[in-house]
Amino acid sequence: MFYMGVESFSSDKEKLGGLLMKGNFYEVPPNQRDFEWGKDLIQEFWEDLIKSYDAKDDTYYFGSTIFQYEPNNKVIVYDGQQRLAVATILWAVIRDILYDFKETEIAQIIQNDYICKRTEKKEDIYKLTLNLRNREFFRECIQSPPSGSRKSFDEYEKIHGKLSETNKKIKDCYLFFKETIRKEWEVRKIETDKEKIDFLTDVSTHLKDHFYVVMIKVIDEEEAYLVYESVNQKRAELSIADLFKNYFYRKTGKSNRKLVVDMWNEIAEMLDVEIKHFLKHYWHSTEGVVTERRLFRELKNKVESQKINTLELVRELKEEAKIYSALINPDDEHWVKKDIRELIEEFNILTVKQPLPILVVSRKKFNEESFKEVLKLMVNFSFRYNIICNFPPNVLEKKYSEIAIAIRKGEITDAFDIIEELRKIEKYPDDKIFSEFFIGKTLKKRDNKLARYILKKIELMKRERIDKKTDNTEPLNFDEFTLEHILPRNPNKEWQDYFLKIGIDDEDVEKLKYRIGNLTLLDSIKNDFIKNEFVDKKSKKAYNISLLKINKSLHDLGEWNEKHIEKREKDFFNEAKEIWNLML
Repeated sequence: MFYMGVESFSSDKEKLGGLLMKGNFYEVPPNQRDFEWGKDLIQEFWEDLIKSYDAKDDTYYFGSTIFQYEPNNKVIVYDGQQRLAVATILWAVIRDILYDFKETEIAQIIQNDYICKRTEKKEDIYKLTLNLRNREFFRECIQSPPSGSRKSFDEYEKIHGKLSETNKKIKDCYLFFKETIRKEWEVRKIETDKEKIDFLTDVSTHLKDHFYVVMIKVIDEEEAYLVYESVNQKRAELSIADLFKNYFYRKTGKSNRKLVVDMWNEIAEMLDVEIKHFLKHYWHSTEGVVTERRLFRELKNKVESQKINTLELVRELKEEAKIYSALINPDDEHWVKKDIRELIEEFNILTVKQPLPILVVSRKKFNEESFKEVLKLMVNFSFRYNIICNFPPNVLEKKYSEIAIAIRKGEITDAFDIIEELRKIEKYPDDKIFSEFFIGKTLKKRDNKLARYILKKIELMKRERIDKKTDNTEPLNFDEFTLEHILPRNPNKEWQDYFLKIGIDDEDVEKLKYRIGNLTLLDSIKNDFIKNEFVDKKSKKAYNISLLKINKSLHDLGEWNEKHIEKREKDFFNEAKEIWNLML
């Protein structure tokens, strides 16, 4: 893992007012995250400000920022732009109300100190510049004073059309502060113009002098992301998606920048929070294993050392993001054939992500039938290795990466080649090892969906075997069945007396409850009816009349203990080794 030395960045505490009055100009990268604070966060900020003001607090911690200082007083803002924007909006509201009261001098001081400095040549230099989507609206409707080129919200919409969601949030923030200040006057019984002006200037001064930020200074955007991860702030402002988008934007020629940003936004929308996993898995399938912390550095080095065309790179990422998104969304329209869609559903029930690099490249390189074989193999292997045997997944990461790269290069051409590679790992889950872990496997309450999946697959295999012999099919709707614990999770007194009689203590009983052999499927009505009753009653009232083949061994039971559970697990294993087989 990559660690930063303490000498690579520094931090200082600074008053919010001092930050803006130093002569620096703060700029959010063009494609970084939009303004996104909603009413709850804005109200929280206001309430904190008023409480701090009333308590006459000397110091209020307003959060941390991540800045990169550049020549000519320019400061790149990687984290903290939401708070800086909200403070600017509040000062703009105070400025506008002061203009309404004809307090032009104080209003201009606020404008020049915190919002926008006017040079001797009458040029406006804005203290804070937001990203491309917010920049123009923020300048024209918030930062510009009423006496200048300021546009009302209605005027701006007439010219530019309906506001985007993010700019509407800026507008809502402005209107919230304006209305809340008037309510504050009423609560405090502030009635005269002078009292109102004094209150506004006092609040403005408190925000300037007593709200502090911690400034973390970094040397570049990569370090900014690494520092952000280390700080691990409550509200994310900088993401790996922002980092890559800003980099691709800078590295692409001006004529193609909009196309690159549009494609990247499509990728981000498709994958949402999964984007960081996608980028990591893409690298695994092209270059090798990488940690998330090193990912940006590695890609940046590759782009610059090999002079890779970023437009073509983003185009390839978009193509593979569509496949990746479909693999984690079984209902995606990408899947037309029912058998493949069902395998995708199974893969997602297992909640394993490591095979995704192999699956993405296989979908891209192989025909549909070959891809289906790979998908089936990865479901079966993951079920054995990850779910039942619970072997350490990190062992597979390097092997999966090697396989994905080999598929991309054309060195591996089918599922048979893949299983030959997997057989080389130390803990290969063959039938013998699979059996050792399957018999005795426990599935806790959080695994209910997985348990239903296992029992459904075993039931279908048992029925398939019977149907082949008798040509008799009984259709079932598995949605009508719920998970039943034969030995209940909350055993009644009859159960407790039974285990006391045969000498099984509470600790062993607890383990037995969640073993695969103690689980079954039962229609919900019967399940509710038998509840926590002893096994003989459950058998008569429900199991004996169940249509499911997995319940046949539960007919006419008089007792239920570890011996019965293990016998049932061994019976289940006869189906399991065929269902999740690795013999292609």
